Amino acid sequence: MSLKSSCSLRREAYHGVVNSGQLSKLVHEINHMVASYKNMVQSVGTHSDSVHLREDLQHLKEQCLRTCDSAKNCILPQLKSETREPCHSSEFTKHANQFIGSVNLFIIEMRRCKSLCSRFVISLDSHAAATTAPESSTNASSTIPADVSRCSSDSYQNCSSLEMEKFSRDLAEAEAILETLENAITIHFSTSKIDPDKHVVNTKSRRRSWRIGKLFANFKTSYA
Repeated sequence: MSLKSSCSLRREAYHGVVNSGQLSKLVHEINHMVASYKNMVQSVGTHSDSVHLREDLQHLKEQCLRTCDSAKNCILPQLKSETREPCHSSEFTKHANQFIGSVNLFIIEMRRCKSLCSRFVISLDSHAAATTAPESSTNASSTIPADVSRCSSDSYQNCSSLEMEKFSRDLAEAEAILETLENAITIHFSTSKIDPDKHVVNTKSRRRSWRIGKLFANFKTSYA
């Protein structure tokens, strides 16, 4: 999916005008971002870890969070509408369930990333201050001036703490999205009336009912 079409979908989702086909593409985009995020998280704390990786993780997390929020804004009104007037073959409901699964996986990876980043600390703000500092003219090698080093050292812990606080806020936002969707889908299915003739019984339930029926039939026959 191109960046232009992706932005267009998110804009339409924000205004609640996404149809089933567009929502399917939006969920597919979210799945792709979650998969990419998971793959990048696996590199945290390894030899592939770097400031650039942490920045990419942060940007991807924020992008995925915005897309999830846009999809939620489009799914909720449709779910409420179908709760009042159920449509049991709705593709929209199926995509909503898939989206809930995607958000759940995203939260799992966010928690894992937060745990790894707190264990293997790289302060993005301190690194930015260090890389923008002028090089020492008295040393041929690239070194950081004493005042900049001291400033970075003093603010290092504070920067890391601020990053973790922001991470916690993003995680709480994702959890709120998931909770809202789970509540909506629970209400949707608990209030939807399904025709018993159209209700699909899984194979295990069918076999269990057949065995119980046969048991009672044999019981009656033995007393006949």
